[in-house]
Amino acid sequence: MKKSKSTIVLYVLYCIICLAIASGIIGCINPFKSCFGNSSVYGTYYKVIGNSVDENVFFTLDNGKWKDENGFSGKCEISNGKITLYADSRGEMILASGSIGNGEMELKLSEYSKVKFVKQ
Repeated sequence: MKKSKSTIVLYVLYCIICLAIASGIIGCINPFKSCFGNSSVYGTYYKVIGNSVDENVFFTLDNGKWKDENGFSGKCEISNGKITLYADSRGEMILASGSIGNGEMELKLSEYSKVKFVKQ
């Protein structure tokens, strides 16, 4: 009887370890992780030129997606104050990346170009 109790304990421990590993793997590949949980950054960000705001140039962030003033759109990922905008919905081609927080977004659009946006 002692052998079967220890076998059951080992089996339960094995199951707990397997569940912990599986939940960690699923957490790393969660497709809904993108912008969910970042509702404070949702909204429309307008381009800053000098000391003024150009309301004709903007990005709108909503539910893991972005859209610009021309109607182009794609996937976005936001984590720890960093943002990445992808040129496609599958997240394979990076359009821009940068920082986001406190109502401001700064995007590096190319090696030589950084653009600041503010949320209104």
